[in-house]
Amino acid sequence: MAGLTLDYMPGAFERLALFGVWFSDEEDAIARTLPGLSQLLSLTSRGDLYWIGCARLTLTAAYEYGEITFDHRFGQMQRDVKAYIGDAALSANLTRWLSSEFFFFIASGDDDAGDKTIHTFISPRPFNPRALIFFDPEWLDYETTSAMTYGGGTFSGAVAPGIGFSLEPLEGLLIRAGGAVFFPQQSPADGRDFYGWEVDFQAGYEILRNTDVYLEAARFEYGNYFKDNQDRVPDAALFLSLGCRTAF
Repeated sequence: MAGLTLDYMPGAFERLALFGVWFSDEEDAIARTLPGLSQLLSLTSRGDLYWIGCARLTLTAAYEYGEITFDHRFGQMQRDVKAYIGDAALSANLTRWLSSEFFFFIASGDDDAGDKTIHTFISPRPFNPRALIFFDPEWLDYETTSAMTYGGGTFSGAVAPGIGFSLEPLEGLLIRAGGAVFFPQQSPADGRDFYGWEVDFQAGYEILRNTDVYLEAARFEYGNYFKDNQDRVPDAALFLSLGCRTAF
């Protein structure tokens, strides 16, 4: 994997970045990323993916393309990759110590794994801070050390509007809270058009220079996308983390 970023700063608070990334799959990473039903074919994969994109202030967008060759027990097949991802935000300072942000995240998805073109945005371990649970690859038991992951959380992609608040009541203490709702960008079937909603809470306090203690908590309520054959959805997913972070 290799990447190149060109940065331009026309002013003190302005920044425009253009970036490109190349990823070569020689160890079946993309094959292990496809939906579970595809694994019945004992897939292996090889090929190249490319990302081109830009980032300006609170807007980031990228387009992904490439070609992948899959070998399976019955022969070989080739798939083009054409996908995109975007994140935009609008923030405002409400008071000296309170600010708010509205954001909109989108990642393309696919409703047919057997199509000749893969429209799902995939990449090595994409980091998305918009939700502690939904955008964590390990939440859906993805093996992130040996496979790619979906930029939208699932093969169906994601559309996620949300809101967040940041509060700094004391020097060194930062509290964040927010929530978002999640929809598949490509619904796989009628009646499976809502992932669910999530609320997050984060607090951090600087105890030493470059060192802080933190608390993170989240709750995700499942929507009809995850219902089983009896139209039941799982119980809410909960997340709790307490620790210390040091930057050096």
